[in-house]
Amino acid sequence: MGGTTSRPAATSPVLAPAVAPAPQPVTTAAAAATASRVTATPYGSPPPPVLHLELTTAAPGQLRGGGRVVIVGDVHGCSDELTALLAKLGFIAGLDNLLLVGDLVIRTARELGAWAARGNHDDAALAAHREIAAGRDVPGKHKWAAGLSEDREALDYLTRLPFSISLPQLGLLVVHAGVIPGVNLASQDLAVLYKMRDLTRLANDASWEWLEKGVKGGGSAAWAKCWDGPQHVVFGHDAKRGLQRERAATGLDTGCVYGNSLTACVLPPPDGLASSEALRAKLSARRPPRLQDLGAELVSVPAARVYAKKDDDGSGGKASKEGGKEKGKEGKDDKEGKHRKEGEAGKGKGKQKGKSK
Repeated sequence: MGGTTSRPAATSPVLAPAVAPAPQPVTTAAAAATASRVTATPYGSPPPPVLHLELTTAAPGQLRGGGRVVIVGDVHGCSDELTALLAKLGFIAGLDNLLLVGDLVIRTARELGAWAARGNHDDAALAAHREIAAGRDVPGKHKWAAGLSEDREALDYLTRLPFSISLPQLGLLVVHAGVIPGVNLASQDLAVLYKMRDLTRLANDASWEWLEKGVKGGGSAAWAKCWDGPQHVVFGHDAKRGLQRERAATGLDTGCVYGNSLTACVLPPPDGLASSEALRAKLSARRPPRLQDLGAELVSVPAARVYAKKDDDGSGGKASKEGGKEKGKEGKDDKEGKHRKEGEAGKGKGKQKGKSK
C-alpha cells in the first residue's frame, strides 16, 4: 500500500501540545436538523456544539492521512495503562490519530490531542458538575467533578465531546455503546449511543427495544450481532462481554478498570487504505468493511491492578479523573434520581423503529 511515512522508534508516546483538535461540524441536512431539535443530553446537560462529528483527511485539523488510526476502548481513568498501550504501539502524537470510545482520562486525552465519543460517565460528570455548582449533593463517585471548575480546559473538553465520530473514508463509526439497526444516525436516541448493550424485538411492530442490561435467560442479544451496516461500528461500554468481534462491529471494552486489559484497534494510515480496491468496492456498495478489509489489528496491555469491582451491569468504574479511586453503580445513593439511568422511566431501555432482517 502507499502512504509510507518515516516512523521513528519510540518507547513512549510523544506528547503533543495540550490542545485538543477542534471538532468540525457535520454538514448533512439531517444532522443539522437533529442538532436544532436537541436541547439537552440524556443527563440534562447542554448538547455539544457538534452532536455527530465527521472526520476526513480532506480538511485541515482533522485526520492526518499519513498517520495510523488508533481507537482505544474504555479507559475509565487508567492513565498508566493508556500510556503503556500507546508506548507499545510506538504512537507518535502529531502523526498518528487517536480516538477513544468514551469514559476516558481527560488530561491524557487532551494532551495527546485525542478525539473521543461521549460516554455515559462523561455526560454524568458534566451533570454532576452542574449540580455541585448549584450547591446540590451528588453521588460519591462523581464528587471529583467539583474540580472541573478550576480546570476550564478539562471542562471545555468534556463539554465538546460528540456522541459519535464518523470516518467515512474508512467506513467506520465510533460510538460509546451502540446504534440501533435501520435507524439513521441523526435519528438515533442519544441515550442509545452511550447506554445500549442489548436489543430485543417487539412483537406486532417493526420496533427494536434497546436495553442497557440484557434479559436473563435469553430474549435479548448483543446489539452488535444484529448490526449489518452500512458502517463498521467500533464501540465500548460492555466489559462483561469483553472483546466482541462481529462482522460489522467491534467491541473494545476489555475491562481494564476491573483488572483485565486495555485494548486498541489499530488501522494503517488512511492515505494507504485509499488504494484498497476491496475497501472502495464495499464503501460504494454501502456494505460494512470487515477489520481485515481495513488491515486492522487488535493490541492490548494488561491492567496494572484491579481498580473497581464489577457490578452486574458493568456500570461501576474508577473515577474519570487521573488518580481517582471512587467507584460505584450509576444511581447509587441518588435518592432524588438526578442521575438515574436514561430510557423509559429511567429503566435503561427504550424503543425505536428500525428495519429487521
